[in-house]
Amino acid sequence: MKTLLKNDSDIRQTLVTDNSDDDRLTFVTEQNLDPILRSVALRRETENLQGDFRPVAEIPAVVVEQMMRDGSWNDPAALKKWLNNPQNKCFRIWEGKV
Repeated sequence: MKTLLKNDSDIRQTLVTDNSDDDRLTFVTEQNLDPILRSVALRRETENLQGDFRPVAEIPAVVVEQMMRDGSWNDPAALKKWLNNPQNKCFRIWEGKV
């Protein structure tokens, strides 16, 4: 059984229960990444990316949620590794090495 918990413009959260196991619940978060990707592309072109305090990336809520679960959100080394990973380049505003 699925129960819709949140359905905002870009984020949908659903609670999924397993009818065969009353103790099993799954919390599912889905996010439309198109607005983030458009925003990153625009910011890359228009923002001042010089100096010490510059925007580095827009990290999607679903990624932050996963990182909080696995403990990497509060681990500076893990966050740095995620930001510098070439697979996450689409979320980077400033493209230098963190």
